Amino acid sequence: MNEYLVAQLKQGRLDKGLKQSDVTKLTGIKNTTLSNYENGITEPNIDTFLQLCELYHLNYATILAEAYGLKISGTDFNIKPSEMEHIEKYRKLDDFGRETIDMIINRETDRTTQAKEAADIIKQLLHQES
Repeated sequence: MNEYLVAQLKQGRLDKGLKQSDVTKLTGIKNTTLSNYENGITEPNIDTFLQLCELYHLNYATILAEAYGLKISGTDFNIKPSEMEHIEKYRKLDDFGRETIDMIINRETDRTTQAKEAADIIKQLLHQES
């Protein structure tokens, strides 16, 4: 299940001050089923998702868009609304601001790539020892 979606459902319940047992009484969804949703073990079908969104007063369209992104036509690329907000802010920057952001993105991309490569090497070494 999508971690963002899981977090939104759980936070929605908590924001309404509801216990899982309260949701069970109001919806008929079993406590264990609700727990499985909130822990990412299983995911609700669309009807149940909509029912929970209605109960928690959540905007289902916003949650789904952020959770799964919007497909860019003709590509394999998805973009989330929060990412679009970053792009809008980036476009408002002057040349210095864009250069600064580009430098940070490049540095962080290099850092995470190096960290992943190091983790892969450690896994290989550990695998060879066993």
